[in-house]
Amino acid sequence: MPALRRSVEHILRGESPTDVASRMRLAEYGFIVERDGAWQMRVPLFESWLRQYKDAYPLNSTH
Repeated sequence: MPALRRSVEHILRGESPTDVASRMRLAEYGFIVERDGAWQMRVPLFESWLRQYKDAYPLNSTH
């Protein structure tokens, strides 16, 4: 899970995820899409929620 979360954080910063397996899994599950050569969250409302609450769930969390 930490690799998936890092990939999401990359996308939220406008960067391409560096972990190919995580990027493929997120795309397969429909969370992200590639548009104009850049990876984006598929649902803008979900992206907004992630931006608002991502700090509440740090990467080193045991949740």
